[in-house]
Amino acid sequence: MKQNKTKDNSKNQVKQNDVNGFYYKVLPILFAVLALVCSFVRYVLVKFESGDIVFFKHNLAFTTFFDGNPNIIAILACTTMFLCFLVIPKSMMKKRKSGDGLGAMFMPLGLLGIFEVLCTIENKKDLEVGIIFGVCLFLVSAVATFKKTISWVKPMCGFMIIVSLFLILAGLMPYCYNKVPFVLSYEEDGLLVSTYFYVSYFLRDIFLLMSFGIFSDKLTKIYNNMEN
Repeated sequence: MKQNKTKDNSKNQVKQNDVNGFYYKVLPILFAVLALVCSFVRYVLVKFESGDIVFFKHNLAFTTFFDGNPNIIAILACTTMFLCFLVIPKSMMKKRKSGDGLGAMFMPLGLLGIFEVLCTIENKKDLEVGIIFGVCLFLVSAVATFKKTISWVKPMCGFMIIVSLFLILAGLMPYCYNKVPFVLSYEEDGLLVSTYFYVSYFLRDIFLLMSFGIFSDKLTKIYNNMEN
């Protein structure tokens, strides 16, 4: 009997260590910090094309606020990730008549989805692509608010990361736009077409999705430990 109890205690300790290890305890916070940093920094890579001539320039600046730019919403999205770290582990443990105590999980990707839609509308490019991408982020955030579906969130975040990579490589919104005027004069005898890539915003979304996915996986393990 004592040996069985010892084995059970050791198994419980292993499960506890799985949740409190570096992967689940540190990485989500680290990725959330990196996402917030990328929200405050605006790094744009500009691609210029004129026939066979292609060259790049870049622009680095701080994010603008309160000028009609929806960037403040993306900053709030990253900030609410820290709220989830503080609130969710406690609220999910409380007994309640309705709900699972995961309501705050709606905010990070929900707000990010709103930002992507507004950013796409602001730049007036690839409207269908940008809006669908924002709606998908919104749906992932909704799935994360239910105990029964929280285990789906990590693979969904992985899929959204792949989609994000495809969008920036394909030159589509919400990570790529053409700044007005679309065509600039170049050496008087040619036309220079400019394409702008939101590199910092792309990295912000990747880091936030990674943080959200790992944290959701941590919550899944906590639920499994509670049931076992």
